[in-house]
Amino acid sequence: MSYFSAWGAPGDLTLKPEITAPGGNIYSTTNNGTYDVMSGTSMASPSAAGMAAVLMQYIRENGLAEKAGMTARALAQSLLMGTAEPMTDPDTNVEYSPRRQGSGPGKKRLI
Repeated sequence: MSYFSAWGAPGDLTLKPEITAPGGNIYSTTNNGTYDVMSGTSMASPSAAGMAAVLMQYIRENGLAEKAGMTARALAQSLLMGTAEPMTDPDTNVEYSPRRQGSGPGKKRLI
């Protein structure tokens, strides 16, 4: 978890984030056609969106939402949250609190 990650309960008291994705120290393209190391939501969003898109395609192609009796969106969210790996603080070797890394079963990060 990056030190700058937003976390905690919003106004409706749900735990946020629900899931995390790599967003710190990401080697990425820049506006001038070169590469640089950057951090932030703009680095995590493409990773999470890409995984969700591939999963949604798989769900739709195989009719899994209908089989599960759920919407494709709900099934995708459930699968992403239910299969992610808990994050551990490298300094203490202790899992981050769900308030910090998300509220899925256990807690999650997309890999």
